[in-house]
Amino acid sequence: MALSAQSRLKVLANPELAPGVCFINGCVGDGKRKFIDFGKNLEWYGVIYICTECIVEVAQAADYIPVASFDALYAEHRKLQVTFDQLKVKYEPFEKAIHNVVESRTSMPDLDIDNMRSRLSGVENSEDERNANEKSTVGESETNESDSVEGPDDLFDSSDFDD
Repeated sequence: MALSAQSRLKVLANPELAPGVCFINGCVGDGKRKFIDFGKNLEWYGVIYICTECIVEVAQAADYIPVASFDALYAEHRKLQVTFDQLKVKYEPFEKAIHNVVESRTSMPDLDIDNMRSRLSGVENSEDERNANEKSTVGESETNESDSVEGPDDLFDSSDFDD
């Protein structure tokens, strides 16, 4: 940023007047840093110069962020925000489906899911035992039932529930 012609501040490559050093760290210049002349003189000291390295340290101590660091953080934040938005759109149908399942379970307290599971597992166990018994008695006895006889109706329809 360029300074106006009326500014009290001057940016110099090297200190020009006595004492010719940075007021904070005493640096006399190394070609990498510049010096800021505030236009103030102290009696018995001289001109006050502060090097750019010390200005950066002061700015960071006051919670100012350099433009390059801010731009890098902003670019990374923007990239993460876009990724987050894409994932949110991708998984929104799953979230709605889970919400609907949980909501339907809580809205029908008379529908005891755990009781249904235990009854279904009991039916599966009895079918396994029956199959094991049929295999062990094949050819030893006759039955009066046809092979096409179906088991009990364990499927639920809307007439099974009380409204």
